[in-house]
Amino acid sequence: MLYNLLNFLLFGFLFADLLERKYPDELNKIIMTSSYNVIYIYSKAQICMIKIYNNITYFIDNNQSLFKIKTYFIEIINSNNVTKQIDFYKNGDKSNENDYDLAISSSYDSNSKCSLKKIMNKNTITDFNNFEIAEIKFILLELCIGNEFSKKYNTYKINLKTNNYNFYIVNNIFSKDFFTYYMKNIHEPKIDLNDIEFAKTKILIKILDHNVNSVFFDITDNKEEFIIKKNIYESNIINYAKSK
Repeated sequence: MLYNLLNFLLFGFLFADLLERKYPDELNKIIMTSSYNVIYIYSKAQICMIKIYNNITYFIDNNQSLFKIKTYFIEIINSNNVTKQIDFYKNGDKSNENDYDLAISSSYDSNSKCSLKKIMNKNTITDFNNFEIAEIKFILLELCIGNEFSKKYNTYKINLKTNNYNFYIVNNIFSKDFFTYYMKNIHEPKIDLNDIEFAKTKILIKILDHNVNSVFFDITDNKEEFIIKKNIYESNIINYAKSK
């Protein structure tokens, strides 16, 4: 079969070469006419298919039963296209479900075209299938590392939402575990908070919130954290400084 195919292709090549040498004008005319006919037939077929599609769509959308069936199947297809995964981290490094202090579930959102990020700490329980997007958004969020006595800090901007991901998800908990992960995996340049001497250094989270309040969380000793809700954020901290 392969032998016959090669013979056919070779014969076709030789025949075309012969026509090109003997009858160049006629060959060009045949090629131009054939090309035009192919484009014309394709265009007519495309217009015909669009009309058929529009008529079928109109008929389905105006039939209540058929429209419900169509919606049902669209929801099934969209749900199958959502990709979800859970990653586990220990001290900011990739780990497993048997040894972690932070877990992040990711789900691609076709509406916002980015990955929604659900956070769970080791000692908390949350619904990993609930990716409700919060309406709150901070004006500025910074991690501050500096000397407790000199009060001089180096600041690093934290982005909870970009074109690629969104951490503004209801009930997400932002503790030292999260910021250790963020600085080691997302922020540039990478910083390992575990290498900092806490006896001499303070690590603070500074928020300029949606009400233009400046709020500081001390995450040096793991005791301060905040939780994103639908329209507000809550804290379960011991002490924090707040100024307007």
